[in-house]
Amino acid sequence: MSSSSSASRAAAVAAALLSVGGFLAQLPVSDGHVYMMTPISRQLGGTTPFNPEGEVPVNFCPHCYQSRGPAAIRERSGDKPWPHYQGARAANGNYLESDEVAQRHGICGDPEQTAAEGDNKYGRENYNYPVLGTYAEGGVLEVKILVSTYHWGHVEAFLCDTADLPEGEDSIVTQSCFNDYPLDRAIDDEFNGPIDPEYKGRFILDPPCRASETDQDLVEGAYPGDVATARYQLPEGVVCDRCVVQMVYYTGNSCKHEGYAEFNPESWPSSCAPSKADWINEVVGQCGDGDAYPEEFWNCADISITSDGGPGTAPAPRPAPSPTPSPTPEEEEGTEAPMEAPVAPPTYAPTPEQEEFDDESTPAPSMKYEEEDDEPTPSPTMKYDEPTTPAPVEGDDDDDDDDDSSSMDGEDYDEPTPAPTAELEPATPMDSPTEPIVATFAPSVPPPISDHSDCEDPVGAFNQCGGEGYDGSTCCRAGYECEEMAECYSECRPKDDRCSEGWGQCGGLHWEGPECCWPGAECVERNEWYHQCVPEGAVN
Repeated sequence: MSSSSSASRAAAVAAALLSVGGFLAQLPVSDGHVYMMTPISRQLGGTTPFNPEGEVPVNFCPHCYQSRGPAAIRERSGDKPWPHYQGARAANGNYLESDEVAQRHGICGDPEQTAAEGDNKYGRENYNYPVLGTYAEGGVLEVKILVSTYHWGHVEAFLCDTADLPEGEDSIVTQSCFNDYPLDRAIDDEFNGPIDPEYKGRFILDPPCRASETDQDLVEGAYPGDVATARYQLPEGVVCDRCVVQMVYYTGNSCKHEGYAEFNPESWPSSCAPSKADWINEVVGQCGDGDAYPEEFWNCADISITSDGGPGTAPAPRPAPSPTPSPTPEEEEGTEAPMEAPVAPPTYAPTPEQEEFDDESTPAPSMKYEEEDDEPTPSPTMKYDEPTTPAPVEGDDDDDDDDDSSSMDGEDYDEPTPAPTAELEPATPMDSPTEPIVATFAPSVPPPISDHSDCEDPVGAFNQCGGEGYDGSTCCRAGYECEEMAECYSECRPKDDRCSEGWGQCGGLHWEGPECCWPGAECVERNEWYHQCVPEGAVN
């Protein structure tokens, strides 16, 4: 892709952050789950507001990147059990995968849940994706997670300095590179959720009622949902023109994760969810024990890190190749090239031995970290970089610009008019996190209704509705029925004869689901692989 095309897309991202007035803000969501809103993920960057028409295929479901779900992931692994059960851990408790084990899923969550096997939008060479945020070395990375369907569980975050990739910073990011920097929660982040001293990288996902207590501002153009915020500490000594953040969401609705039972903080930062049972689902079995295989989601975001948080040098543009399938282990092998000014990586510390994923795979080791200072590091301002000299922003003399020459597939485009620099400040801790705040935004998901007139509290799509020890509602929202998944667990699953809801899939090659839409929506062909139910009057 030419530098002008790359500039066009990066400028469009900046413009979308400033001027897309509520695009999609009032639209219903489909049964996806989560995506990373900030830093701007590759998934969100592929949606219409951030992606001028015709440059790359539009992503209509940024919250759907779970590599086609547990069944497909397990099949790719040779039908082996979930690999993290009593497996390798980083020193901060994050789950670790070797590159061999990580072949079970796309590195950034591909394929999307309705895409064909082998589809690979966001795990290609790094130069296909623009760098969209700049942070300070050793500062705080605020991660805002957009939740459209709540499935309990927790989030972990990793950082890859692409200068450390054996094939160079423009090559495909690898899990072993992410493993170099499993990120800890910032030590002052307790107001967003308690920090487990044994699993310092875990962020237990907010219960839905927390949306009335926390900052729910959306990036303009973001697909709607409830916003959950976590703050992560960036490592000292890492400065990069391009680093890639990996967010992993491990659901907890069908099984619980190691450490959940032992985690008993003195309090939980919520008046609407004051107890452990509100945050952690303990009535299910252990993930990885037997056939218990949780649903997992992956997102990636491209950022730069500078010594002061100001704009750095943008990666040089490279010619864009034809689309390629997901990498194989052989393609990811290579000889590591030395850096001119290497940053000493963390030293390795022994951890419990991980079950071998296959006969030849070796678990990735865990990392040892320097002790953190007692004083929290101030959170830097996150700046969205622009490819050209920006128009001055009134009252702000410090915003510089950053030539963003990375690219997605596409053709040459005229040089765009520069857009103003958008600067987003991280959320400020509340003086009293336990006091409820009245929400000033419309609910992201309308209250569910049921097919049964006597159902007073219908369970949402793909949430638990029965099982051993379960004492919640056993009826499901309209269009779903409570299906026994195991002796100890039942879940609300779509009825066989139902039509797709708004923004759900309704056709496409190899699609085996419904080809009709609920009243008020029309089935629209997005491409040969994907047809979608678009609500009447929605922005198309």
